[in-house]
Amino acid sequence: MNQKRVQHPAQSAIEGQISPFEGDYKLTAHFTRDVDSMRLFGRKNKVVVAFICTLSDELGNYISQGRGLAFISYDGERQIERAILYARNSSLIDCAMKASKLSTIFPSDEDGGVKSTTSNQPVPVVNKPSDKQVNYLKSLMETLPTNEQNDLMTQLPQMSRYDVSQLINNLKTA
Repeated sequence: MNQKRVQHPAQSAIEGQISPFEGDYKLTAHFTRDVDSMRLFGRKNKVVVAFICTLSDELGNYISQGRGLAFISYDGERQIERAILYARNSSLIDCAMKASKLSTIFPSDEDGGVKSTTSNQPVPVVNKPSDKQVNYLKSLMETLPTNEQNDLMTQLPQMSRYDVSQLINNLKTA
């Protein structure tokens, strides 16, 4: 019994949309030390290592940028190496996530569904911080130098509840 498989009518349209995305992407990840984050999150009893990862195409065009940091407690060289790799890899993951807009594809617990990638609406921050948290953070930020305040104010709309909480804790112990 030789049955011919019938192709779904949408299959050719799907193939036409998938084909342009197949193949190799020639991207470069460039890592630099994130001195501003190291200074901002540095404390007397903590050592901080932080990286900025910049992703660019083969023509040198900017694609995305991500940040990652880790706190180091000295328990031997192995812990130091792990923290440095964690910070570096976190910056790469953050960069790749921003470049691919993964946050618009995967649902969050609060959303209850998948977000559309075709909408012109701004993508909401997952686990958005409360107004009370944001106001408290802003009051703590007043003690920082103006350039650090400005940097944090530009990052604030993309920060999650957890990010804001961590920053509040770090600024309180400063």
